[in-house]
Amino acid sequence: MRSLKIFLMITVLLATIYGIALIIYPAELLAVYGIELSNGGELISRIVGVYLLGYAFINWNLRNSTDKKLINSIIIADLFTDAAATIISVYGVYMGIMNAMGWEMVVINLALTLGFTYFLIETPWDDVDRIESLVETI
Repeated sequence: MRSLKIFLMITVLLATIYGIALIIYPAELLAVYGIELSNGGELISRIVGVYLLGYAFINWNLRNSTDKKLINSIIIADLFTDAAATIISVYGVYMGIMNAMGWEMVVINLALTLGFTYFLIETPWDDVDRIESLVETI
């Protein structure tokens, strides 16, 4: 459980840094990835930053939880989010929407995906609870 707590704190740190950067400096942050933003793009980026802070807040509060179903449900949601972000980031680099720095985003999201997959599989709870939580989440 301690390693899950550390992993969640890493996700909080990453989401907070990127979330604040997207809220305050969206054009500057995304320019690093070769993305130019219109006014509308800056607005959407700021909204995404707020969502990242929400993600950070949820994971921060989860780190001390002992509720098996809650932990499992949020791990599944985080896994889905990071897996989808990995796929979209690969697409962005492959299609030339992002420059080579986009691979950084791919690596971060892939690492988080693998981490959440590990904790979903390795958390020492009984399989019935895991399956029930998965079914309830869907």
